[in-house]
Amino acid sequence: MKLTKRFRGDLDGIINIQQKLFPITAFNDRKLFGDIRIRLEQRLRDAGLIQTDYARQAMAALQQAPNHPIFDGMDN
Repeated sequence: MKLTKRFRGDLDGIINIQQKLFPITAFNDRKLFGDIRIRLEQRLRDAGLIQTDYARQAMAALQQAPNHPIFDGMDN
């Protein structure tokens, strides 16, 4: 009977099943909530103010303010 590489402990060339299969190209929660617009929207929603004129004005003012670019999810 022939011994397998794994049985002998020869792990060179064996695929590591713990590695990621594909690069992540989507948003993660840290990047998503790093955007102030998302945090403001969530706080307004939690306070029950999301459908008010105050919320519309706050979001409009934030959109007009110079801000950092939105994360595109390509940076890991």
